Amino acid sequence: MKHVVVENFNLRETLYSGQFFNFKEYNSLFTIINGQKIFQVKQEGNILYYENILEESLKEFLGLNFDHKKLTYFMHDSYFKEAYNHYLGLKILKCDLFQTIISFVCSAAANQKKIENNIQLISEKFGLYNEKYDIYLFPTPIQLSSNIHALELLKESKVGYRAKYILSIAEKISKNPELLTQISHASYYTSHNLLTSFDGVGSKVADCICLFAIHHFEAFPVDTWIKKILFSWYDIEGNQKQLELQSKEKFGMYGGYIQQYLFHYAREKKLL
Repeated sequence: MKHVVVENFNLRETLYSGQFFNFKEYNSLFTIINGQKIFQVKQEGNILYYENILEESLKEFLGLNFDHKKLTYFMHDSYFKEAYNHYLGLKILKCDLFQTIISFVCSAAANQKKIENNIQLISEKFGLYNEKYDIYLFPTPIQLSSNIHALELLKESKVGYRAKYILSIAEKISKNPELLTQISHASYYTSHNLLTSFDGVGSKVADCICLFAIHHFEAFPVDTWIKKILFSWYDIEGNQKQLELQSKEKFGMYGGYIQQYLFHYAREKKLL
């Protein structure tokens, strides 16, 4: 395997931090399925061993080029400083856009294990099999939408009422192949608006997609955990729209990165 030296990076913490759901771990070796790409990566100390991916593509996926000095403007905050010091190695991934859309449509009232199971089952029913890694690729929008039994197979993937949303999204993208490119290259607000035009994608899910697939770091997903954090630590409350607006104002242009640290810290340490 090839290798690259990294600083202040924790592969395990990053993959299990609720932003990506399509990987398998065996003896600390991670097989990553990111859309139509499969690669393997393993961390030993400050060395990442990897195969089937170019170094620059690996760095982009793992967010290794992000300069954490950009977050110093919020280091005065005691909660963030504590979270940052505990999880310095946490990065925000840059994941395949279509896979991320479907993953977070599946995320409503679901935990990481359930979402991982949904994505695995969807891959097995619609995706192509990779013999080398004995695993299935995530399907393309066309592979998913063109199957005459798509709705039934999605229900068998245990996504429940979300099946109709997933099929609708796949059909919409299949009819307009440039849509994913438009979303990924647009400004934050344009990307967000395009995403919320999909069935089953609300503002919070759109923010997750903007953050984890497009690297719009001003996106600030407000889920149940973040609502607790905002109220308990920052005395911020209101409806979903009010919370989103107040959060973007308080946490600034890299609020999504700050949010991820606070979310992971509160969840892992069971603070709320």
